[in-house]
Amino acid sequence: MIAASRRRARWLTVMVVLAGAAAVLATIAFWPRGDPPDPAVRASTYVDATVRSVEENSCDDPATGDEAPCRVVSARLASGSDRGDVVRFRVLATQTDVPDLTEGDEVVLHVAEGAPTEFRYSFADVPRTPPLWWLVGGFVAMVVIFGRARGARALVGLAIAGAVLIAFLLPALLHDAPAVPVTLAATALIAFAALYLAHGFHAGTTVALAGTLVSLALTAGLAFGVAAALQLSGLGAGRT
Repeated sequence: MIAASRRRARWLTVMVVLAGAAAVLATIAFWPRGDPPDPAVRASTYVDATVRSVEENSCDDPATGDEAPCRVVSARLASGSDRGDVVRFRVLATQTDVPDLTEGDEVVLHVAEGAPTEFRYSFADVPRTPPLWWLVGGFVAMVVIFGRARGARALVGLAIAGAVLIAFLLPALLHDAPAVPVTLAATALIAFAALYLAHGFHAGTTVALAGTLVSLALTAGLAFGVAAALQLSGLGAGRT
């Protein structure tokens, strides 16, 4: 009984190692190389700025064509190619989502490339990065305090998962790599890092990882089957 259990554990370990090697090889094969295809929709441009002054004025309302009360805001750009320049943008009275801006406020402006100077910049948002960093810091501190070493390892696994998504999965998809193999490789790498870092190198972790990998394989097989069925049904419809 003990010998049979050891043989099963050994075979399971071999299968997991082979799956890990396949994930690494797939990552190398599908690693994005060169520049991605030029997207059809251009990404919007945003810049940071600091409000210098706010003046009450009247502006043309594009919705009605009539003059309406507005605020003309002067701000110094803190990022972008024109950093350091002082620009002006309008805030109409109908833009109720824009907060009351005062001198010294930090803002994020949308840049309309090619538009006339008076319409090139518009209010987009207020900076939200500092509060987010505070939230991230608080989350990390709570995880380490309550989870201790295991919590710290889980955070490392989470960081690896983010790195895989940002450095491999999304760029590979943008390079038109096959979606299912790329997603399988990325998910397998994340599963290896997350499970072993959080729970350690134990037989129970290997069993859990094997179950995860089998589920991924079944899901991928189902996806391929559905795609093949749809393709065949399309071919059949075309022949009739």
